[in-house]
Amino acid sequence: MNARVQLVSAYLFFVFMALFALGFWVLAGFMPPPNPAESAQAIARQFQGNTTGIRAGMLVLEFAAALLLPWCGAVAVQMKRVERGHTVLTYTWLAASGILVLEFIYPIMFWLVAAFRPHEAPALLQHFNDLAWLTFLGVVTTAVVQALALGIVALRDTRPTPVFPRWFGYFNIWSATLFCPASLIIFFKHGPFAWNGVIAFWFVAIVFFAWMLVVTVVLIGAIRHQQREEANGTEPVASAPAAQLAALSAQVAELSAQVAELQRERAMS
Repeated sequence: MNARVQLVSAYLFFVFMALFALGFWVLAGFMPPPNPAESAQAIARQFQGNTTGIRAGMLVLEFAAALLLPWCGAVAVQMKRVERGHTVLTYTWLAASGILVLEFIYPIMFWLVAAFRPHEAPALLQHFNDLAWLTFLGVVTTAVVQALALGIVALRDTRPTPVFPRWFGYFNIWSATLFCPASLIIFFKHGPFAWNGVIAFWFVAIVFFAWMLVVTVVLIGAIRHQQREEANGTEPVASAPAAQLAALSAQVAELSAQVAELQRERAMS
């Protein structure tokens, strides 16, 4: 049952991608992104000309973002198989995952605020649009932490058949590095490092979604391998703390027996 739930959670990534494309691209029309150097009047026309589409698209995108929670949870379960009782990096992944979802939710709400009153002052709509794009693309630190945590866990797996292949660890560390150029959009309104630029948007977006796809494929493989191990009875059931607790309980039981024997001998004497 646990493995089946993990598989469903992993496959939700593909549902997320379909809903993301529908909401962000088809309905809202945010692909390609608007030029950050455009005038406030041009931004206002975008929200006034597609008000319903933006509202509907952001609503779809809001539900899509929530699907990342079980996806991240399934990754955490497999990370915990590697870390066992020492799960600092797994908890780091989980904490960053919750923030990652919020980094989708908040820009969505900023776009919805602009679309809620599209005939307000153009400068006000431009500010909300700036806030949304800068948050949506410019906050990369949590994704960097996620990729680094996952990569380190993969590289630290010393079992004969690791949960994640070793190349996957290096892939995550390299991906974390490639996310970083998007953080530079706060400095540019033109060129490759603007939020619609070749590097800050197109390159980083391709890297990010390719990273998620590779993580999903490797995750599905890890879950299926776990299923086979459990079916063959080779998957370790007890974690390190549980095994230590069982050993300690056995020692306590042995000491109790020795104490009882000493009491009997004393009573007989």
